[in-house]
Amino acid sequence: MARYDLGLSELEFWHSTDRQLKALISRNEAHKERGYLLAAIVASTTANFSMSRPKEPYTVADFMPARGKRQSEERSEDEISEDLARRLACSISSTVH
Repeated sequence: MARYDLGLSELEFWHSTDRQLKALISRNEAHKERGYLLAAIVASTTANFSMSRPKEPYTVADFMPARGKRQSEERSEDEISEDLARRLACSISSTVH
């Protein structure tokens, strides 16, 4: 994780304090969250302005990964991607008859 996600060399990792590592991990999580947010904005906009609008407009939160779940209940990135793809496919298929 330190090398790939945080961009630290082995030496930088071992010379980092616990506080520095926690700050880097927090920043990495915020970066991932921003990526999810940007994708959710595109997905909700696409679904809401497709050829046939849904009865109830989708919100950005509808396309965001669920938060606050226990570790055992968290979904994998593949499950999240499949869920987003399914939601988009449903909104697109309702426009094509």
